Amino acid sequence: MRIDIDLASPHYEQGKKLRKMLFFCLCVISAVLLLNGYNYISTRDETEHYRQRIEQLSRRVPVGKIREGEFVVSPAGLKKVESRISFLNQIIYQEAFSWTGVLHELEEIMPEGTFLSTFEADFKKREVHITGETKSASDVIAFLKNLQKSRYLQSCFLTSQKTDEGKCLVIFELEGQLGHIPPQTED
Repeated sequence: MRIDIDLASPHYEQGKKLRKMLFFCLCVISAVLLLNGYNYISTRDETEHYRQRIEQLSRRVPVGKIREGEFVVSPAGLKKVESRISFLNQIIYQEAFSWTGVLHELEEIMPEGTFLSTFEADFKKREVHITGETKSASDVIAFLKNLQKSRYLQSCFLTSQKTDEGKCLVIFELEGQLGHIPPQTED
């Protein structure tokens, strides 16, 4: 016959469990703090990049026309602004896909003076339709070559190109395939 005697008090056992729970909570809190720190640093860098880009773009507007009431927009210019606004609204309302990476990459690979009017994505067909305008046909070719190296788009090709002689612009349309498909959400 064997007799086991437990000399540890019940408080010792409870303290042992409490220390394990506290250690687990400390690990979780540390992980959350590290993640928040990483998000803060990456967001800070991205914000700085966009602040510099805004300063760059604001330098394009002539200083004399910025004064209140003197900035005149033609109807054609107003339509262009409206199309850009609708393009941005389309991006904002799209909930299933994080557009930050796509837009950042497009901004990086677009030749100087190239502007996008529309960027439509059909996730079911994995197709993308892009329209825009630029200064020359060589800029369209450079943009198309850069799109071929994109992480988000594949198999991009030119579907149409028109020259607007009055404005000295080349208006282009591109088609492509999505390379990264976002998770589908149920509505």
